[in-house]
Amino acid sequence: MLQVDKSEKNIAFQIYSETSLVDKILKETERFVDRDRAENHSGLMIVLRELLLNALIHGNNNVAERHIKCRIEKLEKARLRVEVEDEGSGFDYQNLDMRLPENPCLLERRGYILINALSDSIEFNSRGNCITAYVTLNQEGFWRGKSPQP
Repeated sequence: MLQVDKSEKNIAFQIYSETSLVDKILKETERFVDRDRAENHSGLMIVLRELLLNALIHGNNNVAERHIKCRIEKLEKARLRVEVEDEGSGFDYQNLDMRLPENPCLLERRGYILINALSDSIEFNSRGNCITAYVTLNQEGFWRGKSPQP
């Protein structure tokens, strides 16, 4: 299942927890931001992919019948609000370690490190099953020099 609702300033999705649907959301989102002739949206695509995969794998535990909701809102010309919510029980986001691991080749914790580095800011709901990332599209490249929090 893939439901898409679009307006001039928003695009919203509801999907089942299926990996193949993540790529469809990414393509729809690319078209949505391309309408404004965004110069570079690589960072947005990485943030969105990581948020969706975290919701699918960790939030919904790969249970295909569980839903993921995603909403992207244009706040300003180059600034977006990205919200992803799963049906999982949430997690203790207050103890989330955003530092790079000693061995950067490890895939563990990579998702939130990338999300944090490529977003202006991130917020969690109290349960820990919904994350909101604020992303500014950048004309000079997706890495704006923000380093992971110590």
